[in-house]
Amino acid sequence: MIRQLEENTQNRLAQKDQTIWQLKARVTLLKSDKEWEKTEAESKISELEKRLSEQAANTRHRISLKDEEILALKARVLEFEKKGFDEIKTPVRSQTLQGKNVLIDPTSIMQDIQKIREENEKRTARQQEVIRKMRQQVRIRKLLDCISFCFIFLSHLTNCHTAWLP
Repeated sequence: MIRQLEENTQNRLAQKDQTIWQLKARVTLLKSDKEWEKTEAESKISELEKRLSEQAANTRHRISLKDEEILALKARVLEFEKKGFDEIKTPVRSQTLQGKNVLIDPTSIMQDIQKIREENEKRTARQQEVIRKMRQQVRIRKLLDCISFCFIFLSHLTNCHTAWLP
């Protein structure tokens, strides 16, 4: 009878050891999955940041081209005011690629530049908000994964503890 109890105890102990080993394997798999998801999210965030910085640089470049064009137009306007309308024979034309051979109204250019700057600021703010939300989602996922793992682990510990009770 005692021998039978010892064998039963040994069998239960072996089952518990196997369960612990399986739980450890699951933990390892969960950790590797979470690391992969974290790496993937970080790469997406870095790609988005890179794309946003490229867009911002492109926008700054376009704005600087427009600023140069405005300076040239202001110089022409001053020249016009000094010499008079009849003496200036060549019309003011855009120097940028998008507006070649198009007559330019300086007030509309200023308005366009202001509009471009405002749109760029809005777009940048939206993009930064998207990045902030993505980072927050990654943090929340990590916390939820940790909490779910703790619940699973506690559940298994509770099952192990109750199995040892007579």
